[in-house]
Amino acid sequence: MTRTSEAEPLAVYIALVREFVPRPIRDEEEFRRATALMERLLDREELSPGAQDYLDALTTFVEAYEREHVKLDDVHGVEMLRALMEMNNLKQKDLVTEFGSASNVSDVLGGRRQLSKVVIGKLAVRFNVSPAVFFPA
Repeated sequence: MTRTSEAEPLAVYIALVREFVPRPIRDEEEFRRATALMERLLDREELSPGAQDYLDALTTFVEAYEREHVKLDDVHGVEMLRALMEMNNLKQKDLVTEFGSASNVSDVLGGRRQLSKVVIGKLAVRFNVSPAVFFPA
């Protein structure tokens, strides 16, 4: 490996650190900024080694904050979907890929349609949660 190729992951990592320092998250605003940056990174088709290292570090702090401050244990189904959308600053249009159409998203959130097993599977992947959180307790 050349010095240039060794320096690239570090340069990418440092650029991301300048955008948001990966450290313990202390409030809702930091949590919002961290999750927004995570979403941006996860939306990329491929991450460089430096970006992957940064994402791994940031994920650790986001998960720690969620364990302490985000209580979703009693929430299931559409309520869980709404909570996940709020946590990730998503709008209905952001879920069209998982639901297949804007009207399907609207129907589910409006209570006119149930979540299908296929959509539940896609949502579980998108939000990195167990499909079980979308089923009644």
